[in-house]
Amino acid sequence: MDFERGPCKVVIAIDVGTSYSGYAFSMTDTPYDITAGKWKTQSSELLESPKTPTALLLNASNKFEAFGYEAEKRFKELVEENKHTEYRYFHDFKMVLQGRKRLGQQVEVVDHMNKPMDALTLFSKAIEHLNKMCLEALKEKQQVDKGCMRWVLTIPSMWENFSKEFIRKAAEQAGIPELLLCLAYEPEVAAIYNIKGSPPDLSTNNTIQQQYPQGSQILVVDFGGGIADFSLIEVIDETYLEVKNQCMGGQWGGNAINTAVWKIMEELLSADVIDEFKKQTSDYLEMESNIELKKRDLSADNKLILTMYPSLAAICKEKTGQTYKQLVEASPHANKVKVRTGKIIFEKEMIETLFEETVKKSFSVMDELLRIGSQVQDIILVGGFAESGILQKKFQEKYQKYRVIIPTDPGLAVLKGAVIFGHKSHIIKSRVCPHTYGVEVLQFGSTTDTKMKKKVISGITFCSGGLKTIVTKGTRFKVEELADLEVVSPSNRERRLFLRFYQTDNPSIEGVTENDCIGRVNLRFGEAPEKIPVLLRIVFKFGEIEMYVSANTKRNSLSVRSDMNFMDSF
Repeated sequence: MDFERGPCKVVIAIDVGTSYSGYAFSMTDTPYDITAGKWKTQSSELLESPKTPTALLLNASNKFEAFGYEAEKRFKELVEENKHTEYRYFHDFKMVLQGRKRLGQQVEVVDHMNKPMDALTLFSKAIEHLNKMCLEALKEKQQVDKGCMRWVLTIPSMWENFSKEFIRKAAEQAGIPELLLCLAYEPEVAAIYNIKGSPPDLSTNNTIQQQYPQGSQILVVDFGGGIADFSLIEVIDETYLEVKNQCMGGQWGGNAINTAVWKIMEELLSADVIDEFKKQTSDYLEMESNIELKKRDLSADNKLILTMYPSLAAICKEKTGQTYKQLVEASPHANKVKVRTGKIIFEKEMIETLFEETVKKSFSVMDELLRIGSQVQDIILVGGFAESGILQKKFQEKYQKYRVIIPTDPGLAVLKGAVIFGHKSHIIKSRVCPHTYGVEVLQFGSTTDTKMKKKVISGITFCSGGLKTIVTKGTRFKVEELADLEVVSPSNRERRLFLRFYQTDNPSIEGVTENDCIGRVNLRFGEAPEKIPVLLRIVFKFGEIEMYVSANTKRNSLSVRSDMNFMDSF
């Protein structure tokens, strides 16, 4: 959406990631001088980090206690003191929104004791804390009135409308004004950062045209913790970019490596042993933390060395009657995994196995996009997992005819790009519609269509259940472009009309079911129509990140308020 018109002095970007979160901001008069957060890491090797783990600690009354590294530290202390059951610890909760599209779905997240909590409240608390930390950092630089601020919240390009509306509501609940907030697709803003705002550009103040000629294409891969997100971007001119593909990617981000490690550990020691070890909360969390840190530093020639905790060794003996050394040596992976005193060592052959699924699925999407993007010059890897030496080498070996670029700070490319996007929100000129959309409408008169139901309203015969396709999957829309639809509304005392809104990947919405109903279009008349039926013109905007609707009557001057809803049931 367009920001509310008015003075803007600062743009704030917030990224609630699957594994790590952060914020960044810059002033309007110096948009490329971007300040990112600084978080104390609790580590002697790295004292500060621009991002912090997406971990939230609440007390038993669901009041905020800590976030990020501090939450991890406090929770480990509580476990050691055996007080952790008096608190609620949440982490890696962003993935509950991936793939959500049904109207009225209840979204919950479970804590470390498997107790559920309303996800909207949880996300709101995380956003509220990140925003609070950002405003404190901003205050050290300059005092800015809240009305002169603009916020950008980053999201995966694959998110459905339900999740977009959800995260917006969470941000508003966290105190961010509705009209001062916009959403931004993560791979898109990463491309903007690489083209417009990365360090080489700052020193020369180059325009897009100077770096990439008109018609140049770049392929951006955002490797986050949960998702690998792909976008093909084309340079239109020195000001504008165009997104060439429908959203593509999947759940094979950095956490897929962690999952693969634990799967192999189950195959080495048994699922019963690992399930029991996960109940040893402190040691399990520490081992998970070590896996997270070490996977990024792995190279093709490296080994992954994991500490064998005494608690895990004891569980092996208790559950199986064998030592962990005996279990490993008897496993199918005995030639790829070795045991040393207090250590389990994944040899380089096993490292290849860990990355196999992520690499295979990524290359499949890449090859499809490169068939579309005949003018691609650069492949840009961003996101925290893009720091992985193995991932970088795999891409460089596979795509030797292209320049594979990894920014100096790949984990911050999305945040910094989102700040630039906030200053230049019209830089993306057009996008491709990811689905086919349509609505259920009323029609005049009778019909022979057995799917439609006859209704008589105020003496006039209508048929309900008719479906109209508004836009088909793959249609290109400019950001400001409109798609319109004419519908009939009977007069009614409540002065309102709800239209069921459908989504499918087929060329038409004919044949959709109730499961394909993802939302509703809400139309409210300022006054009751005197004459019926009322002919309405409904206008949709599909080119922006969020979907928008407006409406007016065609034959009189009745005012019509309109909006779309993807969360609440009818």
